Amino acid sequence: MGLIPWRLRKYTFQKGNKPYNKGKKYRNKTLPAEKGKFVRLPKDLYDLVTKSVHKKNVQLIPASTKSARFLRPKPTTKTEVEKCAENETKTGSEKNSFRLLRINELEQMWNEVFIEHRQISPMCTGFISWDLSAEQQRGAAWREKASCNECSYHSKMFNLYNEVIAKKRGRRTAAINLSIQVALNHIAISTTGLQKLFLGSNIPAPSTSSMQHSANVVSEIIEEYNQKDLVQKRKLIKEINILRGDNPNIINIQADGMYNNPIYSGMGKTPFQPATQCTYNMLENNTYKHSIVSTRQVSKLCSNKSEHKTKNKS
Repeated sequence: MGLIPWRLRKYTFQKGNKPYNKGKKYRNKTLPAEKGKFVRLPKDLYDLVTKSVHKKNVQLIPASTKSARFLRPKPTTKTEVEKCAENETKTGSEKNSFRLLRINELEQMWNEVFIEHRQISPMCTGFISWDLSAEQQRGAAWREKASCNECSYHSKMFNLYNEVIAKKRGRRTAAINLSIQVALNHIAISTTGLQKLFLGSNIPAPSTSSMQHSANVVSEIIEEYNQKDLVQKRKLIKEINILRGDNPNIINIQADGMYNNPIYSGMGKTPFQPATQCTYNMLENNTYKHSIVSTRQVSKLCSNKSEHKTKNKS
């Protein structure tokens, strides 16, 4: 670039000059968009912020330019129950809690431990106690081992519960886990409610995943036995009709259904029942007991609905 002529020098920037708009504010003009700050949230808070209200497991980052810019989330923050459990393990106050144990297995454990400890360390006068750092929880059941506070004796792990014999491969299920799920099917209490009862009794509660696994196993067995029971009730009604001299193939029934949505929820939208699930029960009117002789559950929420339609057409 060449030299500026002397005639044009007065129009150029001089040293020390200040721009005319320095220190002035914008008026009636669009300000530049402010970008959100980078934030790293805990996992549980990250899900609450980014996931949609109606769709599960779908992230919906806010479209606003002022929204925060999220980084990879931190590990999930520990709940107060988990913090208390860790504190009990460190301080040794876990020995003040309770366990659900089977007396027969407990007697066998201590007899074997005392005999084995006497054979290994005959002169030891130490105190034998449970090694809580090595215990394992199987739902509501427990596996424990013993150790001596003076010598180096450590016993093997003992199952303090009885197991259910199954034909499938893998670890056998503790009988108490299945019995608990059978009881839960007859009372109005959920998995969370049972965990609160355990914790309120100072008993370590089973995890939600293990209880759900046991519930899936028990529900299939209960459904199978209920079907067999309904068949036996229908056979009994036929025998009663034969003894009365009536037609054994005629059973007087009354039926009623229950839906998951009330009728008024579809007012102005549909003349039919606005429900996606229905339970329909049929009761016999041949005896004074009015027993249920048949039941049917119908659902529109089946994930294999298209496959069922294809099979029916073929």
